[in-house]
Amino acid sequence: MSSNDNDFDAALAELQRQKERARQDPRIGQLVEAAGKGDAATVKRLLDDGTDPNAPAPHPVILKTPLWAAIFGRQPEAVRLLAAAGADLNDGFPDTPLIAAVQCGHLGLLRELIAGRADVNRANRSNLTPLLKAVSKGNAEIVEELLKAGADPNLVVKKEKYEIVTNYSPIEHATMTGDKAITKLLVAAGGGGKSLPGMLLCSAAVQGDLAEVKAKIEKERVDINARDAQHLTPLICAALRGRVKVVKYLIAQGADVNLPAGAQADRLSPLIAAALSGKIEAVKLLVEAGADLDYAPKGFESGTALAQAKAEKRKDIVAFLLEVQKARGQSKRSDAPRGVNTFDTNDAAFVVAAEVEAVAAAFAKLIGAGVWQKNALGKQVKLTSRCYAMWKIAGRPWTAVTRLCCEEYKHWPAISQAAALSKTLKTRALFVANSDTAGVTQYLMFNQGELVELLDYGTAPDQASTQSVIKQFNTVYGVDLSKLPGLAVKQGLVFGTSTRKVDVSKIKNDLEYVNHYVAGQDAYIFFATDGWGEPGQRVQLNLEGLGPDDIERLDYVAVEP
Repeated sequence: MSSNDNDFDAALAELQRQKERARQDPRIGQLVEAAGKGDAATVKRLLDDGTDPNAPAPHPVILKTPLWAAIFGRQPEAVRLLAAAGADLNDGFPDTPLIAAVQCGHLGLLRELIAGRADVNRANRSNLTPLLKAVSKGNAEIVEELLKAGADPNLVVKKEKYEIVTNYSPIEHATMTGDKAITKLLVAAGGGGKSLPGMLLCSAAVQGDLAEVKAKIEKERVDINARDAQHLTPLICAALRGRVKVVKYLIAQGADVNLPAGAQADRLSPLIAAALSGKIEAVKLLVEAGADLDYAPKGFESGTALAQAKAEKRKDIVAFLLEVQKARGQSKRSDAPRGVNTFDTNDAAFVVAAEVEAVAAAFAKLIGAGVWQKNALGKQVKLTSRCYAMWKIAGRPWTAVTRLCCEEYKHWPAISQAAALSKTLKTRALFVANSDTAGVTQYLMFNQGELVELLDYGTAPDQASTQSVIKQFNTVYGVDLSKLPGLAVKQGLVFGTSTRKVDVSKIKNDLEYVNHYVAGQDAYIFFATDGWGEPGQRVQLNLEGLGPDDIERLDYVAVEP
């Protein structure tokens, strides 16, 4: 039995003990009910009678402590009585009582918790402190109260090893959102330190406050290429929000038009930021100033400014950039994206290093498909309960196998199919799957049917042994990991490769690593977040963000109902 199983059993046993305790001592349930209703007299009587202020009771189907009943009931007097009786003011899952009070914006609850000496810097499971929560909600009155109680405006709670979302300090968050009132409070409390001038310059750029931007640069001599907490420069901040006047001023003052953002913002360039904003005036200013059209970030949103403009369906920007490329003698197809288009989905797909004709023929035979419509890009097809697209980006070695409509999970593109096509066509195949709801992501590379590299995060338990993982993958996926050299299993991450040397300890973010690997193979995995439609429906086959200039060929393969 694993330690995870033991923890679960222990938690279940404790739940039963608490329920039995509440059954044997009816005062516990009475205290929870009275606290939730704000019946101060009953709360005081029960506490004076020795009722445990921390004992939870079923209310009605979950265990709730008296304090949490008072918080949910918005009863500050009950909170005061419970705090005086020794209630734990920092206990809670997933939030702390203080964060719950901030969330509901209740100043009375907040003051009673603070008076009872609740920890004003205590973070929840998502690494949010009460002050950061208050800043994110834009509640200046709550922010001021927390600062008076000693909340730290510069506190950044360390993120989990595999956490994607980065936490910022309260002052960083306030300057990024451009909340002047709250920023002023945080600065007065000592927020920002040496980084404050740059953060305030970027904040002014975000807001489009040209006068403030000029004052920071011309009077305070703030570095024009300074960065905020997301590693964005003032020019990127202005371009991202479409602040054309600020963009024009910063360029004139010598801002670096090709300086990308840092790792925390997927290394956006000013031109890509402008394309994302949809402001063609900003795009033109940057191009005229020498912005690099070929630059593509290595983060989650791989693709040049042209690719981003296509994805945002900004036809005016796309037309302008294509004309610039044409004038410079550049190929229209050089901007087609690489990597994974999104991890905000549950999907599976794979690519095979072969032509569409060969892949479609082999796949149709493998699944027993009765429909194979060639050159179907932009054409109408009738969806079935099991149908797919085989398509290839021009100039790339891979043909992608993408599900269009699969009513059953077992019909999604599968690892076994990628391995089979790799063996049949005597080539490579790369399978990628992601589940944002289950927290699982993985890729498997095959060469002539043999597994040569694998990364999986989320399938194996954190404390799993190598042998248990080998057995699990063989059972769940039909994949034999025993022959994969250097198989590493650590904290939910499984990695092995026979083609190169990799320091597994340096894999800090599974999604970013998968994206970089796919992009490094000159491949593109397209996950559809909305789907194409229902069986029997006729749809036009197009891939969002990709068009005739990008796709060499797309075939439709389906199993007839």
